[in-house]
Amino acid sequence: MEATEDFARRLGTMVVTMTDDTGRQLARMPGSAVLGHPLNAAAFLAEDLAQAGKRLEAGQLLSIAGFSPLITPEPGRTYTVRYEGLLPGRPASVSVRIAPAP
Repeated sequence: MEATEDFARRLGTMVVTMTDDTGRQLARMPGSAVLGHPLNAAAFLAEDLAQAGKRLEAGQLLSIAGFSPLITPEPGRTYTVRYEGLLPGRPASVSVRIAPAP
């Protein structure tokens, strides 16, 4: 995260791709797919919390969702979300493995 206009621009123009461990693409959306820009979703959350008498605190992290249709994760599978264009010169990604059913 950077508090710069350039980073805000990259948030809006990045491309978010979600794949599963077979390499199958489950979703691909631009940053603008979330209320026109991910920062709009953050502002909406802050306003909604304020109406409930709560607030975001400095240093709290937000995870903005909505880059894919609802997907039911399958136990034992790994899912990767890739953010292209967010970081200069390289994509960023995060993966999660869903625990197998007991």
